[in-house]
Amino acid sequence: MSKKGELDSAYERIYLFLKGEIPEDELSNSHKHILNRWQSAFTILRNYESVSDAIPKLMHQFKLSHNRARVDCIYAQKLFGNVHASNKEGLRHLLTEWTKDVIIMARGKNPPDLKEINNAIRNLAAINGLDREDPDKIDFSKLEKHENPINVPKEIMDLLMILASKGSLDLTTIRRSIDNTLDITHEVIKE
Repeated sequence: MSKKGELDSAYERIYLFLKGEIPEDELSNSHKHILNRWQSAFTILRNYESVSDAIPKLMHQFKLSHNRARVDCIYAQKLFGNVHASNKEGLRHLLTEWTKDVIIMARGKNPPDLKEINNAIRNLAAINGLDREDPDKIDFSKLEKHENPINVPKEIMDLLMILASKGSLDLTTIRRSIDNTLDITHEVIKE
């Protein structure tokens, strides 16, 4: 099997493991080692370092070739997302992770810094929009009233009023009633 085939297989196995679809004991030691490298690559990239900055660190940490370190960075971005792509969801995730790191550091102090933990929790709630009503929810009170007037001829309106006065409205009878009651002047064409 080619190296690319092996990497694709490793990526698929690791992806399924991270999704919780396969247990950890089904990952080989090789897959666990690759996952560790990709997590390290993502951590370096997450700290606002570029791929070119991450490559030498990965080469040194795991004794990798330049190409292998670059490929690990690519797979880390594929697996965990590109932290440099600035989209709302990506930034929210990045800020959430940093805030969790702050909470862990504050809890590790002796005694734990409760003020710092409380501020981090408040920031975490604000980052994820939990400090306000759902920001993506539509506020129907802000919608403008829009009317679509329908012009109905007097004959049909009279017929509708008669049918509605019976308590229910059967639209099939309206069609039959119109066919039977409306006398439209017309000229018969003879061939």
